[in-house]
Amino acid sequence: MVVGHNIAYDLAVLEKALQRYDINVPGFKYCCTLELSRKFMKVDSYKLESLVNYIGYTYDAHIAINDALAAEKLFEYLRNTYTIDSDAIHFFSLENKTKEKIDERLISNLNALSGIIEGITADGIVSKKEIERLKCWIEENTINKQYMLFAKIIEELSLILEDNIVDEYEQIKLKYLATEYSSSKMYCETTLAIQVLQGIIDGISCDNKIAESEILKLQKWLQEHDYLSGVYPYDKILRLVQDVLEDGIIDEDEKSTLLMVFEEIIYPMDKKNTKVEEFDLEGKMFCLSGEFILASKSEVSQKLQEKGAIEKRGVSAKVDYLFVGGAGSDAWKFGKIGGKIAKALELQEKGIKIQIIAEEDMQSLLG
Repeated sequence: MVVGHNIAYDLAVLEKALQRYDINVPGFKYCCTLELSRKFMKVDSYKLESLVNYIGYTYDAHIAINDALAAEKLFEYLRNTYTIDSDAIHFFSLENKTKEKIDERLISNLNALSGIIEGITADGIVSKKEIERLKCWIEENTINKQYMLFAKIIEELSLILEDNIVDEYEQIKLKYLATEYSSSKMYCETTLAIQVLQGIIDGISCDNKIAESEILKLQKWLQEHDYLSGVYPYDKILRLVQDVLEDGIIDEDEKSTLLMVFEEIIYPMDKKNTKVEEFDLEGKMFCLSGEFILASKSEVSQKLQEKGAIEKRGVSAKVDYLFVGGAGSDAWKFGKIGGKIAKALELQEKGIKIQIIAEEDMQSLLG
């Protein structure tokens, strides 16, 4: 195993050098002392020199061999002081790397897969329904095989799933298959993490069962990503998980509640989640999301304005209706929902009265 401080930078340099000279290397495990230090230690600075000074080791910094020895000292301290589990061990492989640039919008698909895999492997068992969920991801993303990265993932994923059995070794292969994107020119850090979270709850709930180990793994992920506080649906999921685990007993009713809420978050446009309570457009403000099936966005907007409604470009507490096109959008941040839908759901959580109306219901209401 390779150990380094902020090793992601070193690996990025290594990757570029290997690609430049067309050199391949076997995959290897690696561990980052910066990642571990942030997880376990509460200090003012996470620079390597500051951390080793904190544990009583001094050295001349920024000399390669000295930095390496310091990283070793820090790793040994962390290993002897805290419990480092398998989640801290990552895998580097050029096989999953590619020089090509993919459409940035497709990062949400890859982060969703990363989360789904984390969710379905949380209890150490991959059921038939969970295998079907992975096959569904393949089907949804076959159109993206024009990109080498998607083609490679789909090929390897199909091989793992072809006998409809995922053993312990194949679960390990699954975890290394989808690389989570934590940086992007299109999406901010919080959006990327929420994409993964959406995938995790999708993976956990896709077999309509929840095991205690899955809830505990989810709780751990939420705790490690507490910077998402205030971002929908992090707070909602965290609050629910904390309530379920509070008394140390997880009964069937609590599991059913978790499944129901997860489904509402993953599929917010289901009929049962978009019931229209009252409908009066005169003087009301509306916003549009996604592409519409029977008309263009401009035509839909014109029709609504003819009924006396006022269009707003973004979702806020002042908006009364969010109309969602039945064709969806390739640009939606979270696969099945876009940023406007997520914002509307967040406002609903805060008690603000904004109605989310699907295109089909909008057609009926407008006659």
